[in-house]
Amino acid sequence: MGTKSNYLPTTLVQIPSKGSKWFVVATKPVELQTGKNIQRRVSTKTTDRREAGRRWHQIEAEIWADFDKQIAGLSDSQGKQWAEDFAAVMGYESADPQDRFAWRKMENAAQFILDNPSTHTEERHNAALNFVSFEVEDYAKRAQGKRIDSRCLPDPSSEPDATPVDLTNRTSCPRILEWLPVYMRDKKWSGVREKTKKSAENRIRACATIIGNLPLDRIMLTHGHQLAEKLDEQAKANRTIHTYTNNLSLLLDHAVAKAINTTTTPNQHFLSVNPIKGLSLRGYGSEKRSWEALEEDQLHDLFAQDMPSSDRLLLSILLTTGMREDEAALLTWEQLKTDRNGIRYFDLSVGAVVKNDKFSARTVALPDCLKLPKKGTGRIFPQWQTDADGKASNKVSKHLNANYFHPIRYGPEDDRKVVHSLRHNLTGLMLNLTNPAPSSEHMDWITGHGMEGNKSESERQRTYRKDPDVLVKYSIVNRIDHPWLN
Repeated sequence: MGTKSNYLPTTLVQIPSKGSKWFVVATKPVELQTGKNIQRRVSTKTTDRREAGRRWHQIEAEIWADFDKQIAGLSDSQGKQWAEDFAAVMGYESADPQDRFAWRKMENAAQFILDNPSTHTEERHNAALNFVSFEVEDYAKRAQGKRIDSRCLPDPSSEPDATPVDLTNRTSCPRILEWLPVYMRDKKWSGVREKTKKSAENRIRACATIIGNLPLDRIMLTHGHQLAEKLDEQAKANRTIHTYTNNLSLLLDHAVAKAINTTTTPNQHFLSVNPIKGLSLRGYGSEKRSWEALEEDQLHDLFAQDMPSSDRLLLSILLTTGMREDEAALLTWEQLKTDRNGIRYFDLSVGAVVKNDKFSARTVALPDCLKLPKKGTGRIFPQWQTDADGKASNKVSKHLNANYFHPIRYGPEDDRKVVHSLRHNLTGLMLNLTNPAPSSEHMDWITGHGMEGNKSESERQRTYRKDPDVLVKYSIVNRIDHPWLN
């Protein structure tokens, strides 16, 4: 089974206070989170790391199945009923601040209204946004056990740590989520992978959840910092925070050029500048952490595990050739060829070329230690279905990581060992070769890294002419010992 894309990946954590047993920890989907209760922990009932790793995947699947069941209970009709309750009295007329279900119901009702703006009045939408922005549950806690009439909530501006938000839309400027469909229909998205488009759209929606679904002309620089601070609190990496804020910034760039107020004479732009363009993110988020190569004992442990022959073959190809997950998973038998010297190789210049550069469309020499089954027709790994973008790497990497890489890690801190690590392993093994040592250019062509530094494509082609001969690559990869494959 592969990782369910709707949920965040689980982690395996040893908890000393629980007898040093290993627990599978899952982050609940937003629909099931209540206050600070955002995680689900299930014990593997063992203190042995390797045994816990073997039980991990099944427990993970059971957790996700339970999430599916709970979310299925949050039906659309229930959401509409919550919205009606919210519209009538903003939740409960006298919700006890200790009644967490009551406050969660109000939160769900408000979110339902925000997610369906076209079916609700602006007054109701503003009320829901006000509720979410001012975190009524916080006020409930501050009430020290007193009952709160939710129709008479405290004025946020009277709180010393609250920032008043003027939600009035005086110019009828479109809000973030109203402009989002217009932006996503722009011709700039033509030819962009569906997954990339959907990711950008989801990040912009997440931004609107954090700062509120504001009119575009009410967004200020401070909202950019508010986004960065919130994402930083969620332990996002600096690069991830940049991706989120950049997606919102690009939407604002689009609005600066194309959002026109036609109610004025003459017509005017709603925005003259992008307020968060060039936002400095210095100090926000953690720095990027690179994947790490496996240690030798981990390589032995990896291939010592029980696994289907197709998984073993895929891992063997990845390690001995340095190919990317998609390049290997999408291989066809027709791409397996033999050159004039009788050397086997995969021809990546035909079939599904994953990367949009000429250095990926290469020949991949196969070392003698790589044993292949009898040649057939069609895809070598037909079990891996492709997504809308014709890729399979997401499913492949999640399956291989969960089943074979997580169990061989040294502990929770050893979290940079993944299937992509095998490319790093091959590079390290090539660097250790001597008499002669392979050149960096030949290693780049073997892995298809395209690590040409400051050289342009035309400069590199003039310097190295073209993909080196299969014999050159074979003489390098065939000198590497792979005792873990035996």
